[in-house]
Amino acid sequence: MTVYAYTRVSSAGQIDNTSLETQKKQLIGLAMSHDMEVDHVLVDPGISGTLNFFSRPAIESIDIQDGDVFFCTELTRFGRTARDILNDVGELKHIGATLITKDIGNVTDPANHIGQLILTIMAGLADYEREQFRERVRRGKEAKKDKGGFIGGQAPFGYSVQGEGVDSMLVPNGQREGAINRMKSLYRQGCSSRKIAKDIKESYQPQLKCSHMTVERLIRTGEIHW
Repeated sequence: MTVYAYTRVSSAGQIDNTSLETQKKQLIGLAMSHDMEVDHVLVDPGISGTLNFFSRPAIESIDIQDGDVFFCTELTRFGRTARDILNDVGELKHIGATLITKDIGNVTDPANHIGQLILTIMAGLADYEREQFRERVRRGKEAKKDKGGFIGGQAPFGYSVQGEGVDSMLVPNGQREGAINRMKSLYRQGCSSRKIAKDIKESYQPQLKCSHMTVERLIRTGEIHW
């Protein structure tokens, strides 16, 4: 069994002051209160809490074994988001290691009801974070679409994509309006979607690409109608 005191600060300003040393002293005292002695002090200076715990330099430098114990001043030193903390605590449990924080106690002990309650709340927060992220992505796509931006997938009929990544935009082809009017005329004449697509391909290739599925999609969206 190896006992670790894990210390971390996220900014250069904190590195310059006594934050790391303060954490070290607190953790040595915390270990003593659990009848343990710190074997190694792990230091991650200037490392963001958003970086996965197991990807941080100090953690990558050691080989975590079953029975190892980590002392940390507070859970926010261990991780920043509820999802990350849950995943990392789960990985420590899987290995057989223990995490003890000054503010909660033994987070990995099922008998620690306060710790388990906090993890349960964090599980709910993680779900909330995921839903918030999805909603932000959805709103971002809608806002980009409203501005004429391209949000991915196949470009609509008569449009081409200009630019790359977040700067990509949908630009209408100059012949799109004429092609749509031609489709409407053929549709009103009772032509099938395949016949309409064949006509458009023969009349507008290579400027416009059209298949019978394109025609059917335009009918469903109401761009082609009686």
